[in-house]
Amino acid sequence: MKLLQATGRYYLLFSLFLFVLGGGILYLALSYFIDIETDERLLDTKPALQFQLSAMDSLPSVLVISDDVIETTPLPEFTEYEHFSDTLVWDPIEKEFEPYRKFTYHDKIHGGPYRIALSHTKLDSEALVMTSLFAVLGILLFLLLAINLFNRYLSLRLWRPFYQTIEQIRGFAFDKGAPLSPPRTRIEEFEVLNRALELMTTKVLSDYRSLKQFTENASHEIQTPLAIIRSKIELLMQQGGRNENERQAIQYIQEAASRLSKLNTSLLLLARIENRQYSDTRELNFKTLIEKKIDQLEPLISSKNLTVQAQLADVSQKMDPTLAEVLLSNLLINAIKHNLPGGNIEARLQEKKLSIRNTGKPLTGPSEDLFKRFRKGTDASPSLGLGLAIVKEICAIYGFEAKYAYQDNWHELTISWKN
Repeated sequence: MKLLQATGRYYLLFSLFLFVLGGGILYLALSYFIDIETDERLLDTKPALQFQLSAMDSLPSVLVISDDVIETTPLPEFTEYEHFSDTLVWDPIEKEFEPYRKFTYHDKIHGGPYRIALSHTKLDSEALVMTSLFAVLGILLFLLLAINLFNRYLSLRLWRPFYQTIEQIRGFAFDKGAPLSPPRTRIEEFEVLNRALELMTTKVLSDYRSLKQFTENASHEIQTPLAIIRSKIELLMQQGGRNENERQAIQYIQEAASRLSKLNTSLLLLARIENRQYSDTRELNFKTLIEKKIDQLEPLISSKNLTVQAQLADVSQKMDPTLAEVLLSNLLINAIKHNLPGGNIEARLQEKKLSIRNTGKPLTGPSEDLFKRFRKGTDASPSLGLGLAIVKEICAIYGFEAKYAYQDNWHELTISWKN
């Protein structure tokens, strides 16, 4: 939920609460003041009613005069008493009870004590109350809606520079080489945020260029002496007259140089992936890529006498071709290297996931460390421990999820995606 929607919702709920509360208070206030006016009218009617009842020869128990209902009840003795109350009176014409305001008091008529109840209809007052209430509530409702709409319009207008800045942040990329240039705004807080983002992205781009240049230079400079070392080692290996210990020492040097060359290449690849230097996104057919990669790795597969079974659906994904090849290559090479002689490999491609399974020995360390750098499944493994770390970084770029599982002597790596 957006900030404006959240604040607008709370503001609207609070406004409705005030609207209901204000309506109730207004209704009670109008009813109270109308009751006071009605009570004063009933008090003013008392002398005239006294004169009218005294002029009558006999007093009926109930007397209806216009909108007033008078009830008289004889009393054994006279006491001072006055009381106002609300009551309901049956209307034979409308066939329903109507609201009345009753004034009950004691008085002497023809020298005898009587209880007199004078009731006056409240229909006109109720109609006035409801008319006034609806009129005022209608105005309040209109004001609340107008204020809410104006508040929404004003908020959208004031927050527009913020959302423009957010859109620029979303579109920011290192390979473009340009820092953010947020729009100017009169809001001081947004202006401070924009200037801070501009300075931050400028500094980040500068550090990124320096790191990228250093990485590429270091990789290039390392490859040159490595190439010289490897060529000299080959010359030494070709020369005769070496005893067994010397040949073995030269072989160790050659293996170390080869390992260092692979390490340099893998670390450079990781740095480029983390720096998002692979941005040539295309629609790639995974089925075709996996079949091609299995054919390329056939010499490695045959050397360990492995059996490969592939169940591949026709699935496509948007990826950089280089990263897609590295991802699939690392998964398949991992399944080959950590397999048993004469073992099995199963590749299964479905609409939402890719699964590579291989037979092999159980892990010697925790499985959650497999995707970390320089972590290997077995201590005796000759691998660098960077293959699955590279897989993890590639998955992070495209929002894929990489999981590992081991069951019944089968290692399974699963790459799943949402679209």
